[in-house]
Amino acid sequence: MEEVATMKCITSSTYPAKVVKSGKVKYVAIPANVLHRMGLEEGDLLDVTISFPKMEEYDMETLRSLRDTDNTNKRSRRESE
Repeated sequence: MEEVATMKCITSSTYPAKVVKSGKVKYVAIPANVLHRMGLEEGDLLDVTISFPKMEEYDMETLRSLRDTDNTNKRSRRESE
């Protein structure tokens, strides 16, 4: 019996997107990495669900602390290169 190669495929993806107007058409872009991960090609048919972003409350001090830590890590990586 011949062995058939199989690949697991992501069947859904959630990512932030923005409605963009181009001429008389409005669209939402699909990032190339999402297309690749899902195995999609131009012309594929999709079911599309649109929803507003989930809004969550955050403590501003926690967000600032996370941002500062992230910026410090980025600086450290640049300096080590």
